[in-house]
Amino acid sequence: MCGRSKCCIGLAAFHKDVLKQLNNISPGFFFQIIPEKHLPHPTHTRSLIVEAEFCVMIGSTSLKKGVIAMEGHNEAPKWEARDEMLIIQSAPKTDFWRLTQYGYTYDSGHFYYQRQAGDFLAEVKFHGAYNALYDQAGLMARIDEANWVKCGIEFLDGVQQVSAVVTREFSDWSLGIALPQDTDALWLRLKRQGAAIEIQYSLDGMNYQLLRLAYLPTSETLAIGPMCASPTGEGFSTVFEDFRVQPA
Repeated sequence: MCGRSKCCIGLAAFHKDVLKQLNNISPGFFFQIIPEKHLPHPTHTRSLIVEAEFCVMIGSTSLKKGVIAMEGHNEAPKWEARDEMLIIQSAPKTDFWRLTQYGYTYDSGHFYYQRQAGDFLAEVKFHGAYNALYDQAGLMARIDEANWVKCGIEFLDGVQQVSAVVTREFSDWSLGIALPQDTDALWLRLKRQGAAIEIQYSLDGMNYQLLRLAYLPTSETLAIGPMCASPTGEGFSTVFEDFRVQPA
């Protein structure tokens, strides 16, 4: 057992293989998801924090109390982390958009992320209770408020549309396909290779189609993770599953 000090590592480590290793090392451990405000010594960022009553070394990373964290941009009014799911209820009138056509800038959507250096592949499965025009959910890769990519589902004309927005000072929106009404979920892959971002989607988690290949300026790290927003509606719920990031 270890002392009560805290450290945090990226959510990419919160992975089935890691949990299997931990189970083998310490069968009696448990995880508990707790809001930051309930921590005895809150961190300086809004985080999803997993506590564990054990300490173990995996590679060169010391896992201690307060093990795994994701930072948050615009905390949602209601969210829950459970098992390998993140459930987010978006706030009304939230969006990510810059200038193009409408002239306004919004950076009020919800974004839960980890920072990732170098080339990587991010994956997630998600589904949402979309009901208002432009309700949206998926993945975001972000340098700052003026340079980012979001992709996933956007609700347009009463239909779920596969969508991507690439922003380099001005937002550039593109649509893929309109999804069948009985679509249960969408799988996304976002791959970073240098200054290139490649986005793929799948309806079954096995067969992927290219949605967008775009330029995003290089930076030492990118913030990557689930996002959602409700630009015109009163908010909706999205369930994200099996989010993971690995070097590419």
